[in-house]
Amino acid sequence: MVNKSILLSFLIFTGSFLWAAENKAACENISKAQAVSIAQSAIKGKALSASRSKRGDTVVYRVKVLLENGRVRTILVDGCKGQVIKVD
Repeated sequence: MVNKSILLSFLIFTGSFLWAAENKAACENISKAQAVSIAQSAIKGKALSASRSKRGDTVVYRVKVLLENGRVRTILVDGCKGQVIKVD
């Protein structure tokens, strides 16, 4: 009975480790150019700059966009999903 419990624990641990590694590898990060395009689609304007950084395990692009009224907005784009996270 003890051997079955040890084997079951090992299989659960190994399975969860493989699942986490598989999901992390499944993310193909978008390029900086793609992040700029996504940010410009979210709010109309001209991209001034873009930089890549990490938030925990997630790649994030910070894109500064100049609006028609002269204001500058910062858009955070998820580098894996290609979705806007936040608009400042």
